[in-house]
Amino acid sequence: MDSPRQLSSPTLTNVIPLAAGIIVALVGIAAKIQPLQSGIMGFTAGVSGAATASLATKKEREILLLAEQELSKTKINNTLSELQEQKKIIDKDITRLEERRSQSEKIAGELEIRQAKRDSIEAEIKNLQAVQQNLESRVAEINKANPTLENLEIRQKEISRLQSIIKQLEGELFAYKSKIAEMEQKKAGLEEKEALYLKREIEIKEISEQIQQGQVKLKDLNRQAVELELLRNTYDALEREKQTYESQKEHLYAEVIRLGAEKDRILAEIKELEGRAQESDRLRAEIADLKAKRRIAEDLLRDIQREIEQHEIIKDNLINDIARKDAEINRKKNNVSELEQRIRELKQEISDLEDSARVALQTLEEPIKDLIPVQRQGINEDDFLNQFSNSLKVKGLDFHERIVKAFHTSLKVQDISALVILAGISGTGKSELPQKYADFIGAPLVMLPVQPRWDSPQDLQGFYNYIEKKYKPTQLMHYLYQYQQDRKMHGRIIMVLLDEMNLARVEYYFSDFLSKLETRRSKPTYLSLDVGSLKLPEKQRDILIPEEFLFIGTMNEDETTQSLSDKVLDRANVLTFGRPNELKLRGRKIKYEKAENYLPWNEFVKWTKEPDPDSPMVIEIKDFVDRANAIMEKLGHPFAHRVYQAIAKYVVNYPGAEQDLQIRRQAIADQFGQKLLPKLRGIRIDEASTELDEMKRLIQELDDPALTEAFDRAKQGRYGQFQWKGMLYS
Repeated sequence: MDSPRQLSSPTLTNVIPLAAGIIVALVGIAAKIQPLQSGIMGFTAGVSGAATASLATKKEREILLLAEQELSKTKINNTLSELQEQKKIIDKDITRLEERRSQSEKIAGELEIRQAKRDSIEAEIKNLQAVQQNLESRVAEINKANPTLENLEIRQKEISRLQSIIKQLEGELFAYKSKIAEMEQKKAGLEEKEALYLKREIEIKEISEQIQQGQVKLKDLNRQAVELELLRNTYDALEREKQTYESQKEHLYAEVIRLGAEKDRILAEIKELEGRAQESDRLRAEIADLKAKRRIAEDLLRDIQREIEQHEIIKDNLINDIARKDAEINRKKNNVSELEQRIRELKQEISDLEDSARVALQTLEEPIKDLIPVQRQGINEDDFLNQFSNSLKVKGLDFHERIVKAFHTSLKVQDISALVILAGISGTGKSELPQKYADFIGAPLVMLPVQPRWDSPQDLQGFYNYIEKKYKPTQLMHYLYQYQQDRKMHGRIIMVLLDEMNLARVEYYFSDFLSKLETRRSKPTYLSLDVGSLKLPEKQRDILIPEEFLFIGTMNEDETTQSLSDKVLDRANVLTFGRPNELKLRGRKIKYEKAENYLPWNEFVKWTKEPDPDSPMVIEIKDFVDRANAIMEKLGHPFAHRVYQAIAKYVVNYPGAEQDLQIRRQAIADQFGQKLLPKLRGIRIDEASTELDEMKRLIQELDDPALTEAFDRAKQGRYGQFQWKGMLYS
């Protein structure tokens, strides 16, 4: 049987925290909704009031109205998210309340079971009480039997005395026998006394009955003894008594036998009474044990009654709590219905917003057309350059072989030098070279004419027009978006041309983008599509900058342009297009023919190699770069690992540099002219003559006339300053 602690502990431990947890959860949910709604309404009213008070013109009011609409959409989306979260919480709370109610019903069932157990225990106690009463009655009987037992002991003593008398009588009977022998002749005379003897026999029987009663029988025996004594006094009496004693003898033998049997019976009864006495002791012990059990049962019953009373109180509280929770659930269900209605309204608004998002991104969603379907496979790099140079000549374009190789190599190493800049005076073919290169490899060319007003990344990427509610992408963003969405564009090279990129300050509109171009070599790099408050999936909002996009910029060097900062120079290769030695006519116009196949990215990257730091060529490159860096440090323009890594990769990937020392020195000279010497612009020649002479001696070791001539020309700059104009190839 369970103890009171075992019966009460699970219920009190589970039920009370259960009810408390439900109440706290419901109060917390109810407390979340109203502040959110009032906060949103207050914020909207504050923004609206402040904006209305500050507007003075119709145009400003329209702009503010659009901003408020976007803000309202943002708040609607936020409210929708909050309401959806609250709905989930309420649904969970309803589920928990249903579980609590089922648990309460389970507890009520347990209480009913325990009530049934209580009834069973009470019935058992009643049975124990009946057994106790029975035992008490038996004990009373035993106690009542004790006097009888004592009487029997007295009777046993009396029987022993009677036995001694009987033995005495037997002795006397032996004497009588002798007398009887003498008196046999008188037997006939004694027949008349037979009736008397019969009467005596009846009396003896009565004496036997009196013997059972003790003292009465003793008096009869004494009387008989007196009578026997009288018989001894007279002969006649003896004669008469002879037959009487004979019959008495027989009857006495029978009585002796009967008394023996009675003795045995009495002894058996005594033994039985002794057994009953032992049984009485056992029953007394059992009664004591039952009384102890009864006290324990009564204590247990009182504990159970107290626990049942407590459970009745808890049950009543739970029933009341369940009623309250049912009312609360109904109220919450009504709130859920209202929230669901609100969610449906907000979903409709979101659907409207999504429709507006589709309209806003309509320009970006337009697929790129006229893509060349066939790939070009297995072409050798040298053959490719020869074919490209020949195609330029066929079109009447005369680009120096070194310019073509430098441009091609700069495109190959764009993972570290993320931009190729073609600088020079107008009309030297700076824009035509990347266009013809794109045509030859079958790559789309994204043309971005830079405007002097460009001053932010939006000018490069596009912007969201809040009035028209449309995103206005540049061609670059259109191609980036479609490259991510359209699988037909994957694996294609896309060339991006920033035409006259220094009409505006490059750092204003291109600096962040250039940093992203540099990081794409180590991890995927994304642009964030600025669409205001429109809700877009992450795949649409985050635009990947693929490594297949190659970036080229052109620069006119005149008084209308801006110079490049060291940040841009470190991340770019600058190729200079100088004044031609001889002016020529272009010749007949060649009809543009679209390429029949395109060079895929996986074929292009096969031509790219990584520098081996232990190779003799890289060791030679490092020697020149280290010596140049020491001189640059003296001039106040040192550089770090990025520049060295970019130079090494450029030289290693320059066509023919590994096999030919002269070509390798040309490639190193290209990097001096493209990355290092432009950093020295503006220094005072007279103040840095020693270091410039040291740099010249290092340049002369490269034995490259074009670099030497460009260095000497820079030292003759106006105002006594070093003015780098780039290398000119003839």
